Amino acid sequence: MRFLLKVTTIIFAVFLAIPNVSFAQSIDSANGLRRLIVPLETSRERVEDLLGSPVAGDDIYDTPKFRITIWYSGKSKRPSCNWGVPDGTVIRVFVTPKNRPPLSELGFDMSGSKRLKTEDDEVWDYVNEIKGLTVEVYTPLAGASDEMVIFFDYSAPQKELDKRCPN
Repeated sequence: MRFLLKVTTIIFAVFLAIPNVSFAQSIDSANGLRRLIVPLETSRERVEDLLGSPVAGDDIYDTPKFRITIWYSGKSKRPSCNWGVPDGTVIRVFVTPKNRPPLSELGFDMSGSKRLKTEDDEVWDYVNEIKGLTVEVYTPLAGASDEMVIFFDYSAPQKELDKRCPN
């Protein structure tokens, strides 16, 4: 029994030591991404552990299914406040699917979202301020039932807005 425990411990330690080189390939769902990169919680270091180094600038990452732009708190090229979190903490995540999936495939719970018209007749935004989520969609053909996702954007949920620094 002791031998089995030691072997299991060693295997687990080796597994943790292996870098997450292909981890970005496993991020294949919008909800999976939202659980892994959480505004006001996830650090830049954790993002880079998950996604690797940025492919452009210091905030654009690629996975096989998504192009991801992340805004960080503190010192950056973009003006922002620190939201009462350490510098380098995620404050917003903007995700563009590489292939436009139907909204129904992303697995978002859209209840509580407002469907808002944009300037383009075929493009709509679903906005859920409580969850801090916006999903922009378009209808490819008149009368089509499925809306296709252009991007989704998530930030701090409404209950966290009191952490925002004053202007």
